[in-house]
Amino acid sequence: SRKQKGSNNRAKARLKVAKCHAKIADTRRDHLHQLTRQIVNDNQVIAAESLQVKHLVKNRHLSKAISDVGWGELVRQLEYKAAWAGRQFVQIDRWYPSSKRCHGCGFVRVALPLNVRVWDCPGCVPRALTVTSMPLETSYKPAPRYSPVPRVAANTEGPSGIDAC
Repeated sequence: SRKQKGSNNRAKARLKVAKCHAKIADTRRDHLHQLTRQIVNDNQVIAAESLQVKHLVKNRHLSKAISDVGWGELVRQLEYKAAWAGRQFVQIDRWYPSSKRCHGCGFVRVALPLNVRVWDCPGCVPRALTVTSMPLETSYKPAPRYSPVPRVAANTEGPSGIDAC
């Protein structure tokens, strides 16, 4: 931008920026291929929720992160790699209450605010607690829960540990 139009230095600067962008794209594509191959190799059935990315990108706080991830390409690669490996690939409807449904008993919550990441299921309380012959000192202790949202660093460092620019 600070080079004179048509100069050799401008052409060199343009090539330098193009190489940086190509390296970032190649690193992301390589990581996506490795990730999808690992998912397909480790699982017999792969399920992906069909979300409308164009509506998710309208959120100005998340739009850049959502666009950088490449969900469409991830699903496309999972689909064809699962077919190659003889695995089953399932598209889940976007209206299916996957976040509201308990994986243990199938209980579905009526409402789930966006700020709630982990919730306790009222249907999964052990049935032994309701038995009258149970000792009084026994108490129900839920298993430790982990946040399903992974922490992602906000830098340009790829999976190989190389800074992109």
